[in-house]
Amino acid sequence: MVARDTGQIDPAEGSTMEKTSVLEIRTRRKWKPNVQMKRLYSEVLDEMLRFHVTTSALRTIDKYGGLDNYLLNSRHVSTEGFGEGQRARNRIVMTLKQREKLREEAIERGESVDDWDKIPLVGKKVKSNEEVGEGEDDAAA
Repeated sequence: MVARDTGQIDPAEGSTMEKTSVLEIRTRRKWKPNVQMKRLYSEVLDEMLRFHVTTSALRTIDKYGGLDNYLLNSRHVSTEGFGEGQRARNRIVMTLKQREKLREEAIERGESVDDWDKIPLVGKKVKSNEEVGEGEDDAAA
């Protein structure tokens, strides 16, 4: 099977069966894995990545808590190779190493790095308590 037919992140094999009729005529049947082309969000890279994934891999990604955790902790994605999963994993590892290096340099300069771990919400506007309070005052007046 071609790699795109098995899924790049969590490879799946198809199964085969041989059906025998009453006249003992054997016919072969093959099932292919349910591979989908999906765009998945990486929080570390802050971008959408395209993958050939099976539907079972999508459930496993949810179980791990996101694409980044899955790529870093799954036994199906190794550091060697040139597949979609390996390339994305290597980019995530390099980004995390670079962030750690920048954090260490900031600590050496004496800067505060307390809020560096917070991931900003992308595409969502978060209302502050002041804005919520103003809206209630307008409605009461």
